[in-house]
Amino acid sequence: MHKEKGSLYNRKISQVQYSIVRSHILTDLKPYTDYEISIQAYFTMLQQHEVGKETRTVYVRTRADLPSQAPSNIRTEVSGNRSSLEVSWDAPPKPNWNSEFLTGYQIWVFTNRMVPIRNHTVDNTTTSVTYQMLPKIDELWFQLAAMNQMPGHGTRSEIVKVKIGL
Repeated sequence: MHKEKGSLYNRKISQVQYSIVRSHILTDLKPYTDYEISIQAYFTMLQQHEVGKETRTVYVRTRADLPSQAPSNIRTEVSGNRSSLEVSWDAPPKPNWNSEFLTGYQIWVFTNRMVPIRNHTVDNTTTSVTYQMLPKIDELWFQLAAMNQMPGHGTRSEIVKVKIGL
């Protein structure tokens, strides 16, 4: 039996059919989540069920994984004279970090032909970036992803189109 640590409900039971089996793989576990695991023997004979005593509970945490949700609420603001552009966002919800903390954000900037003109990272305390001296084009597109201690980046956001105007 296993469940997320502290959960009063959602206890999942995995049945192992043969007494010679000494191990079992639990599936569909969430990344970087604490679980409570215990074992209880049972047997059935002639339609009668017998249940043994449950073992002591063991507490484990699953491994970290890349963030499973992109930054959200991406906002843009072009300055009045079109010389700068601010892009800001909200961090993904903590349960979707899939680790103890975020390390930063990956930001992609594209031209209107989806040609990348900038690809850079910012640290985890940064939730807005201001671009100065914008290129002489009508539109830019942005995409963001959160990063944690795992190699790579998490789920990418939707592409956000910004009309700069010439």
